[in-house]
Amino acid sequence: MQITRALPEAAHQQLLKSLRYYYLIGVMPEAVLAFTEEDSFAGVGDVHRSITATYQDNYLKYVKQRDLLLLQKVFNIVPRMLGNKTH
Repeated sequence: MQITRALPEAAHQQLLKSLRYYYLIGVMPEAVLAFTEEDSFAGVGDVHRSITATYQDNYLKYVKQRDLLLLQKVFNIVPRMLGNKTH
């Protein structure tokens, strides 16, 4: 199927808004629920922090002690590296 005409501007803007929400909320059911219940991004951040803390707590269960520090460093630095371009 080929698109032969432009999307109306209002529809385009609504789709862009929905895409931004998707980027900020993600697809974790708890985060989506927090947003829909509060109609606010504040609760979403709390859910994301909780999920991140759970991942980090699980390191102790599944990673050898000698690898733990390296894994924590990687986990903490990746978000800062996103969007950075290397030459």
